[in-house]
Amino acid sequence: MDRSQISNNGNVIRMEQSGIPSQPFLKVKSCPIRVLSPAAHMEIDRSKNIHPQRACPPISTYLVRSCQKLLNLLSGYLKCAFLPHISLDIHQVPAESHQKENQSPVNSAMRIELYGMILLFAVASLLFIGMAQAQTKSHHYGLQYDLSLEPEENLAMVSMTLSEGATKNIWSLKLHFDPQRHRNFEANGKLEVEGEYITWSPPDEEGKLSFQVLVDTRRANGQFDARMTDDWALFRGDDFFPAVQTDQHDEAEADASLHVHLPHGWTFVTAYPEITKNIYRVEHVHRSFDRPTGWMAAGRLGVRREKIAGVQVSVAGPMDQGVRRMDILAMLNWNLPKIRRVVPNMPKRLLIVSARDQMWRGGLSGPNSLYLHASRPLISENATSTLIHELMHVTTRLKAEKGDDWIVEGIAEYYSLKIMWRSGTITEHHYQKAFKKLKKWARQIDRLDVNRASGAVTAKAVGILRKLDHEIHAKTKREKSLDDVVKTLSATRQKVSLDKLRKSVEKVMGKQPEALTDKQLGFNTKDP
Repeated sequence: MDRSQISNNGNVIRMEQSGIPSQPFLKVKSCPIRVLSPAAHMEIDRSKNIHPQRACPPISTYLVRSCQKLLNLLSGYLKCAFLPHISLDIHQVPAESHQKENQSPVNSAMRIELYGMILLFAVASLLFIGMAQAQTKSHHYGLQYDLSLEPEENLAMVSMTLSEGATKNIWSLKLHFDPQRHRNFEANGKLEVEGEYITWSPPDEEGKLSFQVLVDTRRANGQFDARMTDDWALFRGDDFFPAVQTDQHDEAEADASLHVHLPHGWTFVTAYPEITKNIYRVEHVHRSFDRPTGWMAAGRLGVRREKIAGVQVSVAGPMDQGVRRMDILAMLNWNLPKIRRVVPNMPKRLLIVSARDQMWRGGLSGPNSLYLHASRPLISENATSTLIHELMHVTTRLKAEKGDDWIVEGIAEYYSLKIMWRSGTITEHHYQKAFKKLKKWARQIDRLDVNRASGAVTAKAVGILRKLDHEIHAKTKREKSLDDVVKTLSATRQKVSLDKLRKSVEKVMGKQPEALTDKQLGFNTKDP
């Protein structure tokens, strides 16, 4: 017996053949079929037996052979459940068992059982799915990032390697680099440098682009926002791996990984999942060309990990820098579940890095990660929290259009208070007292429409958003709040503007918000 079978989640398509002379019949279940031939046509109703030679003599041989070819083609790469109500049997049976009056024997037989859909639709659909999967797979290519840290020279050695054959999907890459930090570019293929941009056209074989990055960077006040010492390093992947514009196939998709090479005794932490030791999978759902971003730490580190509200949290910092890892985890245990109520689609992984030695004395957010200075209080004397503020940036992923930074910073600061009040981290008394202090601070500024919100601008924004929250609550009879607006804005993954904020509020509330009129905001016109 020659037998071919594909089985997936209980759905079986089975073919059997035997050399025994047989009587033909075509049996159909679940649906009527019309079979046409040049000589005649007829309808085959359910559970009726007919002579195939009267309708279409070569149908038995043709379908068996065609199905065998199609099923063999599909069997190599079909990996998903499809058409769960189909069961197809094709086999030959002895002539005596089905010979009836007025029926003449022939040399082949076929039985087709269709549950839910007809055979031709099933096979065509399976073929379409299989071909689509194979085509999608063909547009994936390998992309390997390598990072080597050299503390004695304050340098990071970086490279990007494209797998052989990647040029079938990606033809050139344009990188925007920082001339003060990135240098000594080398590559096979074609490399062009123009100002702050590099265009690389990789060869058909394996392509590799390498360069050096100066790790240390200082802010205007002389404090570091990236640093490497003999014992540790803190930096953002965004700064090491430049942003890239690609000329590529529309369906091209990079399968990216980060390979880290460290001095002896050092460890490495990032928000990316570790595949094996010091090799990490780099994946961003909304990008076709993935690059490593977010905060990273290396060196002789202390790391504490815990899963909170469905998020895998890691808190890391150098051993001798006074990092309060357990205090941070406790703060997150209280507040991260409350943040999840506002931003349900939170990152699956979160990294918090911290240090003290000459680092900038504040907090900075990044993709799925944030930095917090080791001496920064988790809750300040005015009841606000830099940690929760930056965490709102990380989870909402909100970015502002020009002149509307007050919206993003205001949301982060307003919710740093509201989240802690909801969790019981601060009392009602300190909650209300904090708003009074912010209102007083807001009197120092005249306008909101600036490109970078200062502390006073943020304080004024908090007052406006609080009024807006109360207005939504009142006009929807306590059914909606600013939470629903933040959910809408964060879900779009688009830059936030005043116009978009107004439209989101109107969608939630059903009417235009009075708290966001030009008069309430102090604007003479809608434009800055």
